[in-house]
Amino acid sequence: MKAATRRRRRRRRRKRKRKKKRRRKRTCHRRTQSCVQTFTVGLNVLDRDEKHINDTINLNFEDILAEPDVAHGFDPIWRSAFILFTGTRFWIYRLLSAILALPLALVWGITFSLITFFSVWFATPILRIMDVFLFYIRRVWVALVQTTLEPVANAVGGCFSNVKLTHNNQVQTV
Repeated sequence: MKAATRRRRRRRRRKRKRKKKRRRKRTCHRRTQSCVQTFTVGLNVLDRDEKHINDTINLNFEDILAEPDVAHGFDPIWRSAFILFTGTRFWIYRLLSAILALPLALVWGITFSLITFFSVWFATPILRIMDVFLFYIRRVWVALVQTTLEPVANAVGGCFSNVKLTHNNQVQTV
């Protein structure tokens, strides 16, 4: 009997544990995405220059400093210069980015939004009006040229169409 009661107790304990786990799963809510995660979906964080806009400034230590084969300094000094150069470049860029990236992002966002606004609401409509206006001016101009200048040019061309020129290579001496 003792073995059977132990089995029953174990089964009950297992059932209780399962129920508790189910309750925990039900009560724990899924973590929602933050606003930043929602707005930056699809942003490639690993390759931040996919279009290779800044390849001209993508320079490493070897691209800037190099010793010729005939004149090498001390290896520890060269290694230290490499570490100092790369570390300084890395941390100064990070520091300046931390301080200026957000204000400059705001400035550039405003600038390009103003350019877009101007283009959509001013430049494009004005250019479209100019296209329509100049279309009619072109029609009038072509008609005037075809009725006035073209016949004159054809007549002058007809007068000189039978003129033949010969080229003489002899040099005349005086």
